[in-house]
Parts: sequence; C-alpha cells; structure tokens
Amino acid sequence: MRVEITGHIDADEMQETFGKALELWADKIAADNPDMKEMLDKVEDVDITEMSAVLRFKVEGIADWQVITTDNHAEIPELLTVTVETDEQGNILTDTVKDNDGDSDYSDIEALIAAGLHKQELKPADSIYTAGELTEVAGYYIGDYRISISTDTEGQVVVHAEELNWQGDGRLVAETVFPADQLDKIKQHYLELAEATAE
Repeated sequence: MRVEITGHIDADEMQETFGKALELWADKIAADNPDMKEMLDKVEDVDITEMSAVLRFKVEGIADWQVITTDNHAEIPELLTVTVETDEQGNILTDTVKDNDGDSDYSDIEALIAAGLHKQELKPADSIYTAGELTEVAGYYIGDYRISISTDTEGQVVVHAEELNWQGDGRLVAETVFPADQLDKIKQHYLELAEATAE
C-alpha cells in the first residue's frame, strides 16, 4: 500500500505523524471491513519500500519558507530532488546519494512548457486508444497544457499532453505509454513539475 500525507509536517514529528496516520486508517478500516481488521491483527512487521518528502526550509531572517531549486534549463527553476538507496537491512548505500543538479528530471520540452516559454506550433497527435480503454488516475495543469495519466486495459500507464486554448478546450499533442510499474514514479514526476511551476 502507499501512504500520502499532504500539508505541514514538523521534521521532528515525522515518524509520529506517519504512525498516527496509519493508526487512524486502521481504525477506519476495522469499522468498515471486519475481514481487513482480522488480517491487520496478524501483521507482524511493516516495511517502507519507498519514501518521498517535499521539504521547505525556514531560514533565519527570511519571513517566507524557502525551497531549493536547480536551474538545469537556463533560468527555468526545477525542484532539487535527492535520491538515496538502502540495502535490505535499511542501511544507506552512501555511493547512491545523488541529486538532479545538472541531470534534469525534465526533458527540454517539459521545462519549456513549465516555464510558459514553449511557442513552437505542436502538431495534433492521434491516440491509439478509444475513450473506453483508458481509466484516468491523475491530471495536472502545467501552463497552457493538461497532462493526464491513465491506465489501459492491460495496466500500462498512458500519459497524454493536451494543449489548451483560451476556452479551455484541449487537443492531444503527445501520447506516451509506460510499463505498469512506472505509475507511481510518473505521477510523482508530473506532480513535482506542476508544483514547481504553480504561480
């Protein structure tokens, strides 16, 4: 399962907040679904296989919270993302610590769209799917574009980019298909892109 917590979390209280969120969820599930409660009562241990947090910093003498970005695309800010891997025992593998400074998470086209600088005329694209073959799981507005993330009948991840006109209508300009196991990473990627470019 995946747990997502949004809002303000004190860094010192992260573990307590996470545990409380799980506890509240377990109480709700127990009330709604006795079979699930019986299964949860038999859980011996919980392991986090992946964790992601968006950090902001309160700097002395500055009123507003600060985020750290990197300019990988000529003055187009991109959220600095740090990645770390652990071994089976949870020990950090020190040689895996890296960030995206100089190694952008965005393609050039994504960066330009994010900054509202993409003026090139994009040709309409044709989808290989019919409407009934896709189930949308997430959608983000980035500048004059809407990015929709869907799954097809085989579980593959389908990303559509629609260029919006002044009436809010969209035309498909890009379609990309990814393996099913990439869903969480793709959702996180476009969420970060949308957050980094929000006004």
